[in-house]
Amino acid sequence: MFPKIEPDERTPEEIIEELESNHALWVGMKRDEIYTHFTSAGGFSTPRHRIFFYRRNARVLIDVTFKPYDELHSWDADPWRTPDGRDDLFDKRDTVIEIVGPYIGWPAWD
Repeated sequence: MFPKIEPDERTPEEIIEELESNHALWVGMKRDEIYTHFTSAGGFSTPRHRIFFYRRNARVLIDVTFKPYDELHSWDADPWRTPDGRDDLFDKRDTVIEIVGPYIGWPAWD
């Protein structure tokens, strides 16, 4: 069972201010480090780009672009499969190369 996460009573603006002042997000961090405070939002995403929402307030979103951790996992030829045909494209070692946000929005729910 997943641990219960208490909702954050602060406004989305207050959460964003804290995330920015604490430098909780930075280019160069790994994919698995994003999951410390965020979780995947629904909607369309690819191995290269994903939208996340803050675990304690789903209105705080970030858009993240990743670089594969090695050439075997390059997404250039086929964004859905590795060159050897595997579809395990989401790897915790992928590196963040761009972060847009945090910003206030509504996450998509699948």
